[in-house]
Amino acid sequence: MSINDGLSEFSADVSDGLPSSWDWQQPVIIGVSGGADSMALLCSLAELSRREESPSVAVAHVEYDLRPEASRDREFVVQHAEQLGFSCYWEKVRIQEASKVQQGGGTEAVARQLRYDFFSRLAFEIGARHVAVGHTRDDQAETILHRLLRGTGLGGVAGMAGARELCKGVSLVRPLLKIRRQKPR
Repeated sequence: MSINDGLSEFSADVSDGLPSSWDWQQPVIIGVSGGADSMALLCSLAELSRREESPSVAVAHVEYDLRPEASRDREFVVQHAEQLGFSCYWEKVRIQEASKVQQGGGTEAVARQLRYDFFSRLAFEIGARHVAVGHTRDDQAETILHRLLRGTGLGGVAGMAGARELCKGVSLVRPLLKIRRQKPR
């Protein structure tokens, strides 16, 4: 009997994308934007956490000041987290005021850094060792293409890692990285 017996096909694929260090008996964080990929990840990890009787799953969301509908995204994520019985933590970030943007950093890079800073602080606060995010194989292809167009070296062609250190003792995990975007939707 496989650990994936009885799971939906998608959740089984997500389970396969989790690192061997993933421990359902420890707090975990799911970074959720409210988009289709991260919502698919949320639903899948909810299914897996119920199966594993996980005591502590938290949802983390960052509301950026870049779009008028950002507060609706936050409300959507909070509502779904609550329906699944998960704690939801969120932070409002003012990208336009971030000093890094004013010093020449690109908006997307600054947003990513602020998001990962929030995930790191939250991980320490609740004792989580893993933060899962919804990057897919399509995102991987876009990342590699973008890096190639910028003239990256061989390291950039490798793309995003399935898991990497986010901060000391905390891994950033991408369990959808081998899954095409069409599958989650």
